[in-house]
Amino acid sequence: MKSQFIKTNGIQLHCKVAGPDDGELVILLHGFPEFWYAWNKFIPPLAEKYKVVAPDLRGNNKSDSPKGLENYTLDKYLKDIVGLIDHFGGKAAKIVGHDWGGAIAWQLGHYYAEKVERLIILNSPHTTEFKKALKRNPFQMLKSHYMLWFQIPKLPDWLIFKNRKKFFRATFRGGSVTKDIYSDEFIDTYAETFSKKEKVKSAINIYRGVVGKPKALRQNMEGVEYRSKISCKVLLLWGVKDKYIGRELSFNTAHYCMRKPKTKYFPEASHWLHHEQPEKVLEQIEKFLNTKYSEVRFGQTAIDPTLPNPLQP
Repeated sequence: MKSQFIKTNGIQLHCKVAGPDDGELVILLHGFPEFWYAWNKFIPPLAEKYKVVAPDLRGNNKSDSPKGLENYTLDKYLKDIVGLIDHFGGKAAKIVGHDWGGAIAWQLGHYYAEKVERLIILNSPHTTEFKKALKRNPFQMLKSHYMLWFQIPKLPDWLIFKNRKKFFRATFRGGSVTKDIYSDEFIDTYAETFSKKEKVKSAINIYRGVVGKPKALRQNMEGVEYRSKISCKVLLLWGVKDKYIGRELSFNTAHYCMRKPKTKYFPEASHWLHHEQPEKVLEQIEKFLNTKYSEVRFGQTAIDPTLPNPLQP
C-alpha cells in the first residue's frame, strides 16, 4: 500500500493505493467515524487482482478539510469520487461502501451510472429508505438520535475531541458483537485522526452538510443526469445486530434497482461487520467482483418474513 495525495474536485484526497496499474478499479469508501484504515484487512487481498483505492473522505484524516458547511454537501463527496475514477483512467469502477461510504455509493449509482460498474454496500440502506424511516419508523428515530446531536454547533466537536479515546471505545466496542477485537492500539490509531479539533469538526460535517441541508444535492447536481433506478449489479451485506440502523431498512432495496440486488445477512455481526467478520465479508466481496455478469444469479427480493416492515402501510 502506498499513500497518494490526489487532486480532485478542488481539493486533495489522501488515498491508500495498491494493486496492478492495469487492474480493474475498486474504490473502498469508509463511513463515520472511520478513515481509509477501515479497509486495512481488505486492501492487500483485493490488490492481488484489482487496482484498489481507499481514500480518506474529505474532512477526514489526511485529506483536505475545506472551511464552510457548503463544502460538505453530498454532491461534493460524489464529485470527489468521480474525480478519483477519472484520475485512474476514467473507466467504470467497482464501488464498495460502508455507512456514509454506502450512502455516497448509492447516489453515485443514480447520478453517475456510467462511472459505476458494480456496487457493494455494507450496512447502509438506500438513502431514500433511510429518509422515510426517520419520518415513519419510531425505532429508527431513536437509533438515529445522535444525528440530531451532531446538528448542534461546536459542542459535539469539543466533547469528542476532549474524550476521543473514550468516544472510539464506545463507538466500536460499545456497538459491536465481539468487543475484544478492538485493541488499545486500534483505538489509539483512530483517536490520532481526531487529535485536532478542526478534524473532528470536518468529519462530523458530513452530518451537518448532508442531513442538515437535504435539498442541496438536487440543487447542486442540476445538469447531471439522474436515473431513478440503479442499473448496475448490487450486493448488500448486512450485520443483523446493528444498533444504529434497523435491518428492516434493507428490505425494500430492490425498489431502487433495475436488477434485483443480492443480499447477504450476517446474523452474528453488527454495524461493524467488516471488522468483526472480515474473512466472510471479503469472501462475499471477492465472489461478487469475480463473477461475470452473465453468471451472477439473483434470487428474490431481500424480504425477511419474520419481521414486520414498518415502512409499508
